[in-house]
Amino acid sequence: MGNKGRRFVGRIIYLLFLLLMSGRGAWAQEKGVQELDSLEKLARKYYRSDLDSSRYFADKIQASAIEQKNFEKVAWALNWKAICFLKNGLSDSVSLYLEKCIAYCEANGVDEVKGKARLNQAINFLQKGDYEAGAKSGMQALRHFEKIGDTLGSAHARYNTGLNYHRMDRFEEAKALYDEALPIYLERGGVLDRANTLNAIGAIWKVWEELDSALVFHEKAVAEKLAVKAWAYCGAEYSNIASIWEQKGEMEKAEENYTRSYKAYAAIGDLRGTALVAGNLSKFKLVTNDWDSAVYYGKISAEFAVDSDDRFLLSQSHKRLSEAYRAQGKYKEALFHIQAYDSIHGQISSAEVQRNVDELHIQYETEKREKELLNERYLSQRKSFWLIGSVAGILGLIVAILFLYRSEQEKKKRLVVAAQIGLEAERNRISMDLHDHIGAELTIITSRLDAQAFRMQDQEVGGKLAKLADQAREASSQLRETIWSARSTSVSLEQFCLKVREFSVRILAESPLVLESECVGQVDLAPAQALDLFRVVQEGIHNAQKYSGAKTIRFLAKMEGANLVLVVSDDGQGFSQATITPGYGLTNMRERIIQLGGEFTIESGAGTTIHIRVPVKA
Repeated sequence: MGNKGRRFVGRIIYLLFLLLMSGRGAWAQEKGVQELDSLEKLARKYYRSDLDSSRYFADKIQASAIEQKNFEKVAWALNWKAICFLKNGLSDSVSLYLEKCIAYCEANGVDEVKGKARLNQAINFLQKGDYEAGAKSGMQALRHFEKIGDTLGSAHARYNTGLNYHRMDRFEEAKALYDEALPIYLERGGVLDRANTLNAIGAIWKVWEELDSALVFHEKAVAEKLAVKAWAYCGAEYSNIASIWEQKGEMEKAEENYTRSYKAYAAIGDLRGTALVAGNLSKFKLVTNDWDSAVYYGKISAEFAVDSDDRFLLSQSHKRLSEAYRAQGKYKEALFHIQAYDSIHGQISSAEVQRNVDELHIQYETEKREKELLNERYLSQRKSFWLIGSVAGILGLIVAILFLYRSEQEKKKRLVVAAQIGLEAERNRISMDLHDHIGAELTIITSRLDAQAFRMQDQEVGGKLAKLADQAREASSQLRETIWSARSTSVSLEQFCLKVREFSVRILAESPLVLESECVGQVDLAPAQALDLFRVVQEGIHNAQKYSGAKTIRFLAKMEGANLVLVVSDDGQGFSQATITPGYGLTNMRERIIQLGGEFTIESGAGTTIHIRVPVKA
């Protein structure tokens, strides 16, 4: 072969090499995209059941997308993490990630995700109660979607901007935006989008006291969702229908729909929705003169409003509680809650700070007046006889001694308060460390175990990993309960009973068992004492769920003299105490109560009953 022939063959080999390398590069790129798509599916899958796991997969997407220089997926991950925090009600974290997302989109030209981030800003401001900022972000999202030709995105922007206008009582503007969004949803949107918009229009008609028109729109919204078996997303519609029946005087229909709304929000874990409908139930119970239930639902509303960081709903919860306590004749509690309402409603950051300012102002004015009186007395004494002057001097000395004594007492009080504040700050610091470090590590462990169980081909190993993940989740729940007691200087009997109800709702959520609870009397428990008692009650409910075969578990907490009595009973099959061997659970329960100086007994026949009697300081 001549030189020309060798050169020709060399060129052919070189071209084949280039084709091979480009093919490998394209294959690697395609594989990277497939990996990101798989991670996105996992993030979306866990969004409804485990937000920590969903954020974990979003972190994986962000890291992988940065490595692949996939700008759109990086932006998607930032926006998705903000959405997860939004569902948790952590508005500050939402704002942080959305600002990062928008800045990243602007720097890298990712237009579609930028519009979605603007829209999520509007939703976050709505939940925070900053409606003007929410309307502004919504209009920015609307202009952006119209600019890039995203018709469905513009409908979402119109709907959420309308919600902010609605909260500002700008009803005409809100309805105009809803009316513009509805035809787009009818043509291109999903069923839930259409139904939510119909529900929002119904709410406008209700404000205008067109109750029949409002009812038509709300019922249309329910029908749309029920047609696709989305009853759990009918919470807002059922609540609005209930309020209309209440205005019409149909109290049975009103209560029926409020109950449906409460169950729907609870089914999907919607913190803000649960706070909203619990507040509505509290208001309804006020109208029907059921003061105890009004207080019960008012407290639930306040707790979930705090968890979802919704100041508007929190202020309304305090208002309802104040009205309920006033009706009960409990004026101290009523005053506390109306002050809390005024503080939040008037955008005052801390009612306690305001009270301290008022107290200091009174002390200053008192001291100033005392000095003026002493000066006037001195000038008068100079004009009087020496005897009067001597008497006045003695009186002045007595006043000075009293003043010094009072100052010393005030100083001691300040030192005691400072020590208490220091102890509380240290307790809070330890609680925060437990939550932020150990709690976060448990969450990461749970997420990674879930992910490994999901990927594991060996079903036996996968099952063991899933069981480990469940145990890690249970440890995380117990840690939160420990933090709950550590953060408190004292725990009221009402708070203790509410914690038992919360635990029961969580542990019995997927069980046919029903918990009936009753809380009678008032007492403050020490945090350690409250936690020990909670662990014993918790174990009793666990045992009833696992072994009793019961339909109903009953929990009673009441004061008898200087003793707190707790009773956990079930209507199950019972057991023979002569044949059963006490395990660590029963032994630990008994030892905890004995260490508290109390009595622990178990009776079993037609069901099982645990009696606990513990001395407390009322």
